[in-house]
Amino acid sequence: VVRSQEAWFVYAFTHTSAVLETFWWKITGKEAAWFVTGSSSRGSVTELPNVLVYFGHVFGLVWALIRFFATYNSQQTSHGASLLVASLMMGLFIATKLGPSVRMSIQEYFGWSYQSLMDQGNFFGQSLIAFGLVFISLWVYIEKPSSNPF
Repeated sequence: VVRSQEAWFVYAFTHTSAVLETFWWKITGKEAAWFVTGSSSRGSVTELPNVLVYFGHVFGLVWALIRFFATYNSQQTSHGASLLVASLMMGLFIATKLGPSVRMSIQEYFGWSYQSLMDQGNFFGQSLIAFGLVFISLWVYIEKPSSNPF
C-alpha cells in the first residue's frame, strides 16, 4: 500500500489529461493524440506538470518555514507551531511520494544513467512520517492557545 501511493500522486495529471481527451473525443468526434495517447516518450514534456508541482511544493514548504520564523506573532491565538509542524509533515509526505518519479523524469529528460534511477524504497521513513502525524494530532488536541490576542 505504501509503495502504491506514489502512483496515486504521479499519475494524477495523466489521468486528468485522459479524461480531457475523452471529453474532446466525445464533443468533436476526433480522437485526440495530443497528450496521453502516443505522445509519451523518453524525456516527454508530459512529465513537466509533476516536476513543476514538486518544486513548487518544496518551495512552499521552505517558504512556510521561513515565514513562520521571520514573522510569527509572539502572542498566538491559534495552534501556531503544532499546525505548522503538521503542515510540514503532510507536505513532506506528498514530496516523498512525488520525489522518485520527478527524479526519474529529470534523469530521463537529460539522458542520464538508468543505474541511478533505482528507487531503494523508504518504508521506515514513510512510517515515521505517519507516526509523526499521529503525534502532532495529539499535540493539537492537547494544546490550549490563548483566546485573547492582546
